[in-house]
Amino acid sequence: MNSPFVQYQHLSDELLEMLEAFEIKLRNSSLKLKKAQYYEEAQKAQQLLDRLHAWNKELDQ
Repeated sequence: MNSPFVQYQHLSDELLEMLEAFEIKLRNSSLKLKKAQYYEEAQKAQQLLDRLHAWNKELDQ
């Protein structure tokens, strides 16, 4: 099993990749994304941030 730090790093990397992909999608989009698409991407990012926050709390203990 991976250490908590390795798992935390994996979540951090996953979040960074998600945000980079979203940024590329925005830059390459000729049309504005619909509000629902923004919301969906934001929800995914928030879920990862919540997981990272939980891991951070766990690592601090």
